[in-house]
Amino acid sequence: MTYRYKIIDASAGTGKTFSLRKNILLKLLSNDNFTFKQILALTFTNKASNEMKQAILFDLFQISNNPQESDVLVEIEKEKKITNVKSKAQKILKRILNNFSFFQISTLDKFNHRLIRCFSTELGLSNDFELIVDGDEYTDLLIFEFLDNINDNEHLLKLITDYSINKVLDEKSWDIDYEMRVLIQLIFDETNYFNFLKLSEETNLNFPQIKKDLLEIIKNQQESIQENAKEYFSLIEDKQEYVFVYLTNFMTSILDNKIQNLKTDSISTRILNNEIFKKTYKHPEKDSITNKIVEITERIIQSVQSYSFFNNILKNLDLNELATEIIKFSNSFQIESNILFISDFNKKINKEILKQDTPYIYEKLSVRFKDYFIDEFQDTSKLQWQNLIPLSSHSMTNQEYGEDFGSLFLVGDPKQSIYRWRGASPEIFNSLKQKSPFFIKPDLTEKTENFRSGKNIVEFNNKFFKFISNKINIASVDESFKNLDQVSNKDIEGQTTITFIDKDTDIDESTQNLVLSMVLDKIAQGFNLKDIAIICRTNKQCNKISSYLVKNNIKIKSDEISSFTECNEIEVLVHFLRLKIDNNNKESQREILKLIAFKQNLTDKYSFINSNLERDMAYLFNEILQLDLVKFLSLDNYESVVYLTQNLKLFDEHLLYVQFLLDEIIGFDITKSYNKENFCDYWAKKKDKMKATFINDIDAVDVLTIHKAKGMEYECVILPYFDFPLKSSNFKVWIDSGLPKTSTKLFVDFNNSLKNFNSETKLIYEDKNDEMVLDSLNLMYVALSRAIYQNHVICTMLKSENLSSANGLCDLFCKEKKFDKFDVESDYQYVWGKSQKKNKNENTSSELIQSLGKRDVYDSQITTRALNQSKKSTHFGNIFHEIISKIENQNQIEVVINNFFNRGLISEEDRNKIERMIKSVFNNKKLKQFFETKENSYNEREIYLLKGEVIKPDRIIFHSKNNVSILDYKTGKPKISDVNQIKLYISKLEQNAYNVNQALLVYLDEKLSVLDVVNVEPS
Repeated sequence: MTYRYKIIDASAGTGKTFSLRKNILLKLLSNDNFTFKQILALTFTNKASNEMKQAILFDLFQISNNPQESDVLVEIEKEKKITNVKSKAQKILKRILNNFSFFQISTLDKFNHRLIRCFSTELGLSNDFELIVDGDEYTDLLIFEFLDNINDNEHLLKLITDYSINKVLDEKSWDIDYEMRVLIQLIFDETNYFNFLKLSEETNLNFPQIKKDLLEIIKNQQESIQENAKEYFSLIEDKQEYVFVYLTNFMTSILDNKIQNLKTDSISTRILNNEIFKKTYKHPEKDSITNKIVEITERIIQSVQSYSFFNNILKNLDLNELATEIIKFSNSFQIESNILFISDFNKKINKEILKQDTPYIYEKLSVRFKDYFIDEFQDTSKLQWQNLIPLSSHSMTNQEYGEDFGSLFLVGDPKQSIYRWRGASPEIFNSLKQKSPFFIKPDLTEKTENFRSGKNIVEFNNKFFKFISNKINIASVDESFKNLDQVSNKDIEGQTTITFIDKDTDIDESTQNLVLSMVLDKIAQGFNLKDIAIICRTNKQCNKISSYLVKNNIKIKSDEISSFTECNEIEVLVHFLRLKIDNNNKESQREILKLIAFKQNLTDKYSFINSNLERDMAYLFNEILQLDLVKFLSLDNYESVVYLTQNLKLFDEHLLYVQFLLDEIIGFDITKSYNKENFCDYWAKKKDKMKATFINDIDAVDVLTIHKAKGMEYECVILPYFDFPLKSSNFKVWIDSGLPKTSTKLFVDFNNSLKNFNSETKLIYEDKNDEMVLDSLNLMYVALSRAIYQNHVICTMLKSENLSSANGLCDLFCKEKKFDKFDVESDYQYVWGKSQKKNKNENTSSELIQSLGKRDVYDSQITTRALNQSKKSTHFGNIFHEIISKIENQNQIEVVINNFFNRGLISEEDRNKIERMIKSVFNNKKLKQFFETKENSYNEREIYLLKGEVIKPDRIIFHSKNNVSILDYKTGKPKISDVNQIKLYISKLEQNAYNVNQALLVYLDEKLSVLDVVNVEPS
C-alpha cells in the first residue's frame, strides 16, 4: 500500500463500504500487531460504526481460521501478498479483543466528544460537565429558563410578543412554545450557528435603530413608487383606452397600496418588448410618450424590488434579534448549569481546540492516530472536515524516525449526498478531486462496476441522469451526472418501468391501488414479500401506503412509518384520559364531541358540539356515549382505553393504532412507575416523534423513505408519489443587508426579492436554486439505485412540459427516448427491459395477515389484569438489576438502595424487599466467591467476542487469562429460557477459547435458589 492520500468516488452499488473494510484490513495485516491503535475510522451513525466493527472482526476471525474462504482477503492479495496471514490475523484479533477500547471505529460525534473531554479546561468547561444528547430535552430546558427570565426585561417581553403577533398575521402558529422550538432548531443548525453567533457578538448592533431606519426607507420608497404611478396616470390621461390593460392594472394596484404583492417579472418582460400602446393608437409623439412610460415603469419596478427586499429584512428582524438573545442566554445557561449541548460540539472544537498544535492534541488524546479512514464522505459538513484537516495533515506530511508516513482514505459518492439539511456539503468531495488542501495530491479512483443492479436498471439510470444533466444545464449537476457510466456486474437483465396516473383522478386512491396491484404481481412472479420495498419521499406518503396495504391484508414492516399525530382517533383517546385527570377539561370534551359528530355524520355538527359542551362529563358518558362513567374512572389508563374501544365503534377503523397506543401506555407504566409525570403530559411532549411500528415480520414488504433506504438493496422496488418538486421556497438564507449601520449578515426569507435586489443577492438566489435541484436529483438517484431485479416508478401525468419536478423529468425522458408503451390499462405503461420471474421455492410466503378484530388487539379483563401484573414484575426486575449492578461489595448495599429510594425510583416496600434479596445473595456460600475475590470481576460488562458478538452476564469473574465464571439473576419464576440463555453464554465463551468454571442462575423470590448450569445441581 503506497498511497498517503486516497479518494474513492464510488457510485451506488459499487461497494464503498467493502473498499473501506479492505483498506483497513490491509493496514492491519501489513504492519505490526498493534497497528489498530493508530487507526481512526469514522462513520456517521452508530449503526454504521457497529456494523463496520463487526465486519472487520468477522473478517479477521475468518482469515485466522479459513483464509481461503475470505472474499476480502482475495481482494487484498491482488494488491499485496501477506505472508503467514492466518497466524497474523489470529494475533491481531487477540490484541484487539484484549484492547478493545483502542479499536477506534467510531462516529464523528463520538470522536468530537472525546476531543472536548480532553480539552474541557481550554474550553472553559469543568471536568464533570454533563453532555446533553437529546435535542428535545435541551430545548425544553432552554425555553423554560429563557421564558422564566424575561419578566423583568420589558424590551425582550415586547420582542417575543411582536414575534408571536407576526407569526399569527403570517398565518403561522400562535403557540410561542412551538415557534421557539422551531427557532432554536434554526439557531443550532450547523449552517446557521456561526452567523447567529457573530450576530450576537456584534457590540454595535442596535436592532431598534435598524428597524427605525428600515421603516423610514420603506416609507420613502412607497411614496416614490406612488408618485411615479401618479405621473404615469397624468401622462396617459386622455390615452388610457389605447394603453394595454396590464400596465394600468399594475399602476392602479400601486395607488391602492398593494405594493407588497406586486409581481414585476412579467411587467419587465412586456416593457422590454415595448408593449405599451395598442396598434390602434396613432399619434406623432407616440414614441416620445412611450419612452417616458418605459422610464417611469422601470423606475417603479426597481423601487418595488428594493421595497420588497427591505420588507423581507423588516419581516425577519424580530427573528434575528430574538435569536441573538437566545444564543447569548444559551451560552451562559450551559456554563452556569455545567452542561454542553451536543449541537455545540463541532462549533466549540472548530473555534477553540484546533488553535492548538497537532502534537499537543495527540498528547491530550493520549494516542497518536496515524491512519484516517472516513466513510460516506459526501455527508461530511464543512465544520467536521475543517476539524479533521490538521490531524490528518500532520499524519500524512510528518514522518517519525523509522516509520512510514500516515495516510488519509476517503470514500463517498456526491450523487448520494441527501443530508444537506443537517449540514452535509457534497461540494467538499467534488472540490477535493480538483484541489487538495494538503501539500500532496490524492490518489483518485472512480468505481463504476455495479455489483447490485441488473443490466437494464443500470443502463436506464445512466441514460436517465445524463439526459437530465443535458436538459437542466447546471454546472454542479453536470459534475455529478454528465459522465455517469456504470456497468453492471450482475448476470441478470433487470427492468425499469414508469407508470403515469391521470392528474384528474383521486391521486391517493389510484396510487394505492396501483401499488397493491404491483405487490400482488410480484408475489405471483415468485418473489417473497421481504424482497419488495416501497420507497416514498415523505413519512406521510409511507403512512398512506402502509395503511392501505394493511387494510388489504399485506404484511409490512417499517421503523418509521406511522406518526400517531396522523390518527385523530388516537388523540381523542388521549383526550378521554385527560378527562380522568380534569373532569371539566372543555378542550378534551370538544375534541371528543367533534369525533362523535363526524363519525355519526350529523348535519348540524356545530350545534351538536356547542350544545353538549356546556354539559358535564357524566352527561357525555351516560347519555351520549351510553357508557358507565363510574366504571371508566375506576380503571387505569390501559384498562380505560380497552373499555372505550370495546364499547364504542368510534375507533374500529384504527385498531392497529389502538394497539400501539396500548403499547406506549405499557412502556410508560414500566419505565415511569414512580415518576410524578402523568401519561398525558408525557404524550404531549413525545407524540410528534412517536412512530407506530407495523408488523416486523421476517417476510413482509418494507415501506420506508428515500433517506432510510440509502445503503439498502431490494430485489423489487416500487416508487410511488415520484412527482416531488425539485425546488422549494419555505426556508431562509443569510445575506448582506446593505444597511449602513450593520456589517453582519441577516437571516431572511428565500424569495424573489433576493433575485432582483442586487448582483450579490441574485447570486445567492441562483446558487441556492442550483443546490436544491442537485439535492433533489440526488434523492432521485438514491431511490432509483436500490433495486436488483425490478424498479417501478409511479407518478402523476403533467399536461405540459415541466423540468421542475421528478414526474416532469420522467415524462420528458419517456417521450424523447420513445419507450415501449403498454396499454394504458396495464400496471406498467413505459417499460425498459424485461421482467424475470423468480423460481418460487417452498419458503415463499404468500400468507396474508387477517384484519385485526377487537379481540386481536386486546383480550378480556383477565388478560388486562395479567398484563398489569406483568408490567409491575418487569419494572421490579429492571430496578433490581440496575441496583445490584452498582454494588461491588457488601458495604455498598444500603448506600445504593437508599440512593434509589431517595430519588423516588422505588417504594419503601420495594426497598425492604430488594435489601433482603441482595443480602441473601452476599450471604450465600455458593455466591461468596463472586464478591469476595480479588480477581477481576465485573458487573453487567459487555464482553465482545469474535464475529462481532456481544454477551452481557450480570456478573463475570476472570480467574485467569482463559478461565471465567458467570452469574445471572432472575426475579421471576424459573423458566427453561433462563437456562438456555446461560447455556448460550457458555457456548459463546467456549467458542472463543474460554473455559467456564461455573455458570450460576440465581432465583430471587421468597426464597433464594442457585442453579449451577455447568453441573446442574440446584440448591
